[in-house]
Amino acid sequence: MSNKVELKFPLLKNHIMIARLVAGAVSDLMNYDIGRSEDVKVAVNEACIILYKQGFKEIEIVFEEVNKDVMEIQVSGENCLSSELNANKDVLKFGLVLLKEIVDDVTCKEENGVINNILITVKNF
Repeated sequence: MSNKVELKFPLLKNHIMIARLVAGAVSDLMNYDIGRSEDVKVAVNEACIILYKQGFKEIEIVFEEVNKDVMEIQVSGENCLSSELNANKDVLKFGLVLLKEIVDDVTCKEENGVINNILITVKNF
């Protein structure tokens, strides 16, 4: 696998499936087992949903191999449709709790109370 895979697309609900497929392919290339690969796909899915629920129009996902056993996934939203938080806070909290349970580290960046960047670190067991 090359060190970095980048994916950018309009954030439509049906495009989240594409992000899941790419996440699975990248984790397979890094020789993650099927269980860990599923964790990566669910994590990318949840990060996309969090940004989608907040009204972002575009998303950029960068998968980067830190070393042979560690991958960082940066999920960033671009062109927010609204400056107001469109999502129910409980929905966002659930997504973040799920993320933190299945990956090794999650860091969120916010601007004006809106999460616009999620950095996910996944270690291969």
